[in-house]
Amino acid sequence: MIDVKRMGYLFVLALLAGMVLVYLRTARMQAVYRLTSLGRQEQQWRQTLWEQQARLSAGVESPRQVRQEVSRLGLGVLPPQADPAGQARAEVAAQEKQPNRGGGGRSRGRTVQ
Repeated sequence: MIDVKRMGYLFVLALLAGMVLVYLRTARMQAVYRLTSLGRQEQQWRQTLWEQQARLSAGVESPRQVRQEVSRLGLGVLPPQADPAGQARAEVAAQEKQPNRGGGGRSRGRTVQ
């Protein structure tokens, strides 16, 4: 009797393990399908965005056309602002291009003969 009882428990255990494996395999297949469909959808969106960007770039050549496109699309665009850091870099670059006046300038390792 004890052997039949053990066999019954083992059978139920094997049946449950099989059901768990089938469930996990099905869940994995669903996840792979979902991932594949999302990747396909992302690729379609990228293609659409690329086409729209190409269309906008091809149609806009002058500042007037840019302003027309911005107003047509209803975008809020601010005029360009001065970049303080960029302006400071430009001033430093302009000063470095000027000839050295006085003895306080930096030496670049070159000697004048």
